[in-house]
Amino acid sequence: MSTDFAILLLLLAPVCAYAFLKGGKPEQYCALVIIAGTAFDRLYPWIFGPRGFHEFSLSRLLTETVLLLVFTSIALRANRNWPLIVAAAQLVAVAGSFAPLAVRGGYDQAYWALTQLPLVIQLLALSAGTCLHSLRDARVGPYNDWSPAKQDC
Repeated sequence: MSTDFAILLLLLAPVCAYAFLKGGKPEQYCALVIIAGTAFDRLYPWIFGPRGFHEFSLSRLLTETVLLLVFTSIALRANRNWPLIVAAAQLVAVAGSFAPLAVRGGYDQAYWALTQLPLVIQLLALSAGTCLHSLRDARVGPYNDWSPAKQDC
């Protein structure tokens, strides 16, 4: 197991477990999407072959875009503000997927950072959001997980 993946698991496992135990539906859904995205990213090389950070990867772009759509959907419906941070971090990952098209060679680390580090931001936002939800739930009682549907004017 690589060092970066071991560190990721040390962050991901407790944060997602905390979200499942103490969070509402938005926290749980975001945790599930993060787990699914991470699992797919790790399983992809075994199924389709290796992909690196040396050249543009359409599969990485498509994966990041699907995650962006799901996170944005959750953020727009959740009765919370923190999912907007998760969706914004995912937008950075999508933009980072285009980095190899802009400049060829020499940007392997930047490509890696732009597509992989947003996950750390997402885990921090999920952790903080779950904590805030748990504190508010204890202070004022249960509240809506989702924003009410808007009526046409």
